Amino acid sequence: MWLLTDDVDNAELQKCRQQIQPFCQDLFDVPSDILEKGFYNGTLFRFPLRHTTHHMGNPWVLCTPDKIMTELFETLGTEATSVLLFLNHVERIEMYVKCKEDYSAKLILKISISPQSLSLVQERRKEFQGSLDFRNFTILNFPMTEEVTHCDAHTDAIQTKKYSWVISLCHIGKDEQENVAEIISSLKVLPVGGVALPLYVYNESGDLKFPENDQRNGQVFSFLRLPLADRNPTGLHTHLHGYFVLDQSRRNLKWPSATHDLSSVTDAAQRWNIFLKRVLLPQTMVSLAEFLTTGQYVVDNETSQMMTRVTGMNYREFFLSMLIPNPVHVTPQWKVLEELFYQKISHKAVFFHPHEADVHIGSWVKAFEEKVIFDNTGHDKSEVAVRRKVLSFRGKLLVVQSREILTALEQYNQRKVAVVSPSVVCDCMKTGHAEYALSEAEKRKALKFVINANATDLINVPLMPLHNGEWTFFGRKVFLLPANNTETAILMPFSELRKNFIRDDLEPDVITSLQKMQQQGKVI
Repeated sequence: MWLLTDDVDNAELQKCRQQIQPFCQDLFDVPSDILEKGFYNGTLFRFPLRHTTHHMGNPWVLCTPDKIMTELFETLGTEATSVLLFLNHVERIEMYVKCKEDYSAKLILKISISPQSLSLVQERRKEFQGSLDFRNFTILNFPMTEEVTHCDAHTDAIQTKKYSWVISLCHIGKDEQENVAEIISSLKVLPVGGVALPLYVYNESGDLKFPENDQRNGQVFSFLRLPLADRNPTGLHTHLHGYFVLDQSRRNLKWPSATHDLSSVTDAAQRWNIFLKRVLLPQTMVSLAEFLTTGQYVVDNETSQMMTRVTGMNYREFFLSMLIPNPVHVTPQWKVLEELFYQKISHKAVFFHPHEADVHIGSWVKAFEEKVIFDNTGHDKSEVAVRRKVLSFRGKLLVVQSREILTALEQYNQRKVAVVSPSVVCDCMKTGHAEYALSEAEKRKALKFVINANATDLINVPLMPLHNGEWTFFGRKVFLLPANNTETAILMPFSELRKNFIRDDLEPDVITSLQKMQQQGKVI
């Protein structure tokens, strides 16, 4: 890199003015006397696109104009949606081709931060850069939208898409730098990194596309993305960025391969990458999780309502489900990040308990709060809603979460989370609220869930459905309907008898369970 303001650099550039001349045109707003002025408001990149092979080490591939168009440009096109995420001083990238007919330049690709988010991004980036000067611990979270415009050089057709992200940038302070101060000095690295989570894609037709849970496209960045792996290298939805040390191929992180005991690693580059994974990135991901629960301007009201209609979830809860690592998919090299994330997240209120009537609103709770009970059954939403209502009778908050996430919380924190069960629901049904608070349909769903509870738990639960339409308590002596329809027809006209029979329009598995109880002489 050469600085125009540096006398030595400027003197070297004077000797190779021909390297600067191609930029001296109106297209790039570069004056012909740029070296004499010693100032340019930007950065110029001069790539050595050779016409002969380079024999030092591995031969360079011959770069012809066609190859540049088909490979170099296409590569940038594939990275367009994320190329600006972690570049603190770049706000726009434009790619032009020079027409053979009249030598005019035509724009074929433009990547830029959207005008709506530009001022906020500039403010956050400036603040982050300031933290480096004072070596202060800093984590900044903010949304950012990139606009990617493709222009057809032949037809002049233009297509623009907007890619919305939420970003967390982290700088480790001087206190935490002490353990790696020697490495920082020797490797000339900075304790900086970040995380970026994709929110949605918006096209000109007004369609919104949200990330899908089974499409984990998170990549590894060191300011720019490392060469695209054949598969998702981390198993995460998020992009991970750090001032990593790379191997000689510039494609992979330097990382110990022969040992799983990270504490025994002595190589400075590997120790530095371990530091970023163990110290910087877990804190950054947790900070981003907290920001998603409360941060402003993550998405606008119209988008949040559309997301709720599409996903059936509060939009913040949906994005958090994308951020939290699923242990089934996280790759071995990034398990250390997974473990530390779950340890730190257990103390944060990042699990959502929705309001009964409106999933837009609710409360954020901690995993191990006494009043929090998780539902990992995977049943339909109407059944979950009934259990949530029943648990509220005793002031409990039901939070839906997958088995894999709950298992990881328990494994990495060495304690059990409270999980909903038939016995828990039975206990909450005995408060006296169920008789008037639950509808007929809700009682049926609750009965279906508790029917296989222990007999002692079912006693005094008001979910015994009688043939006369009433509901009574388990533990009262009643009889199932006779299997013979003739007997039923004879007995049912008598109203006094109907209250001694269980109704016959229940789900088959419920009837089977009740029959089994009767045969065993239990609570019914």
